[in-house]
Amino acid sequence: MYTLLAIDSTLRILFAMAVLFLLVPRLAGVTPWRGSLRDFWFDFAWGVVALTIGGQILTLLKLYALPTLLLLCGAVILIARSLRQQRSPIALLGSAQRSVTLAVINLLERRVSLRRRWLRMRRTLRASMRIDAAKGAWIALALVAAAFRLYRPFATANLGYSDSYVHLYLVKLLDQGRQIDPAWGPYPRGMHFLLLAIQRLTNIDEILLVNFFGAIAGVLLTLAIAWTARELSGSNKAGLIAGLLFATMVGGARQYFILGGSFDTTDSGRAGAMSRQPYERVPAGIGEFDVLLTAFQRQASTLSQEMAIIFLFPAAVFLLGSFRGDRRARRGFIGCTAAIAATHSGVLIPLVLLCAVIALQAQAVRDVIRGALAGLAGIAIGSTWLLGFIAYPFVAAGTHPGSTALFYFPFLRHFAGDAAGGTSEPQVEAYNTITPFLIAMVVVAVIVMVRDGRASERDARAWGRRRLLSIPLFFLVFFTIHIASRYHLPQLVESRRNSEWFLASIAMLLGAALVQLPKAMQFLAVAVWLIRVPWPGALRDQLLNYSGYGSASLAVVEIAHTYEPFTWTLVSYGQEYPMVLGRGFHLAATDFLNRYDPAARDLEIPTRYVFLLTERVPHRFEVHDWKSKFSRTEIERRLETWCQLYRATHDDIRLFLDDGNVQVFEIVRSQEAANRIATEARMR
Repeated sequence: MYTLLAIDSTLRILFAMAVLFLLVPRLAGVTPWRGSLRDFWFDFAWGVVALTIGGQILTLLKLYALPTLLLLCGAVILIARSLRQQRSPIALLGSAQRSVTLAVINLLERRVSLRRRWLRMRRTLRASMRIDAAKGAWIALALVAAAFRLYRPFATANLGYSDSYVHLYLVKLLDQGRQIDPAWGPYPRGMHFLLLAIQRLTNIDEILLVNFFGAIAGVLLTLAIAWTARELSGSNKAGLIAGLLFATMVGGARQYFILGGSFDTTDSGRAGAMSRQPYERVPAGIGEFDVLLTAFQRQASTLSQEMAIIFLFPAAVFLLGSFRGDRRARRGFIGCTAAIAATHSGVLIPLVLLCAVIALQAQAVRDVIRGALAGLAGIAIGSTWLLGFIAYPFVAAGTHPGSTALFYFPFLRHFAGDAAGGTSEPQVEAYNTITPFLIAMVVVAVIVMVRDGRASERDARAWGRRRLLSIPLFFLVFFTIHIASRYHLPQLVESRRNSEWFLASIAMLLGAALVQLPKAMQFLAVAVWLIRVPWPGALRDQLLNYSGYGSASLAVVEIAHTYEPFTWTLVSYGQEYPMVLGRGFHLAATDFLNRYDPAARDLEIPTRYVFLLTERVPHRFEVHDWKSKFSRTEIERRLETWCQLYRATHDDIRLFLDDGNVQVFEIVRSQEAANRIATEARMR
């Protein structure tokens, strides 16, 4: 059953994205019917910006629904066509009405043959869908990336990375017309508006949407990196190799040689000793030390940062194109910058670094100034998500945007001083391993720079060679950030957040370097790499059920689809709350255990159905806050005992689900009993 749900969810997401970012731009006349990735990144970026700005207006007015979303798409098509044809929207509508009327008359009078037009359109479609060797290679690359990234959501209904639950919660808030949760604080909402648009177009279950969207975004990220490598190196083969390398960077012991480990500690000596240990001998309980595995986990989960990185490298390519006088490239750079600002503001820092590298290749200072102004315009457009504070001006004191900024950008801690804990005590920092592979990559970067930096201005290929210089410079910049904490250098970005674009730069540098070798050596290098690639199934324990069991998420989906809304209450450890929001009621297990006695005559929860989710094998993931009194293991044991005591004295409880790890008990009362319990509660 879940496999069918997974296939259905994947197709729904792909259909919605095709409508939003392929069909609508073509109908608007923004992009010709060429099907190039350059056009797709342009349309994707501006589409996210349009959904963000339009979604803000609609949610503030509480009018976000399928009809208004379709009207928004129609408005985009109308405005774009009117600007392109330099005609007013009213005149364009009048012309469209006359054209439709004339077409209907010609059809009724049989002046137009639908059969001939259909055959002509089919021939055109077949011609456009012919696959040559180059297109086939890019399709194969997309399938490889999909096979690796879709493994996790197809294998489990669990949302993957723990932050995915937060993004599901924020999407549920938008569904209720709220752009900002005062208890959560400011957060860019571009990805959430996109998720809500997909849900409105396809009516997909929100839990399955969040579970599968991240994996599809991971495939787009792979294609973005491959396309960037192709554009900067001028070689289609370099792009394909870079994409293949990035798609197969999974992690684990077989690929530990790439980045090694990262260890949070205040004792650099102890961290250095752990970094020299083999993968299997790293002490347990030190957290996510495998940087590559963590990066792969994030690429298969719905996270704002990973979606923003999709636009990161295309933005650099568009900026480079704008230096050659390409106005469309300048608009693409503005759109990608705006999409990044609307999705995850932290990715603007690596964007600035990439732009600084690209600016070194500008032919005139005025080009740099124009590029900077375009970037500022993009940031201003994308930052319109801040307008939500007009409707929600107050944020609870418990939220700390400042501390979040200090976490993402450690160099700010020096300026924050003692008030932020920046200087009074030793700070826990990441100690990143410098592997022999990274040292070899530095040597490769220097060789590529020296070899291709000798192109003279008279050489007809000089511009192409200067573009290639961007790739080793990207790598060296991100390598410096990677080792900054180890050598106490200013950290512009937290090193583990840096790992995503750092890995992308490694893949692009390898692709650009390998194509300069003889074909036999290229084949040998790729073959050696593929031998070291682990199939995600070999890392099943690390990849699946990261923050909970998939059967728990699937149980929530089944309950929500089986029972009427708000007729049931779910009792669980806690992370299922966003899944329940807007469908039923949720009660944290700690509060439930403190309030209700299993020996009482009635369970005083005024819903007809009550589901108690217990874990036979308590999950290792913990949610800690200041009021936590018990560990997850203790809470699960107490909840299981409560269920057994209740079963001993009541006959209205049954086992709803049991897969060995998760048990779900269902308490069923009549509607009259539920009404009586609610009435007695109000009287008290």
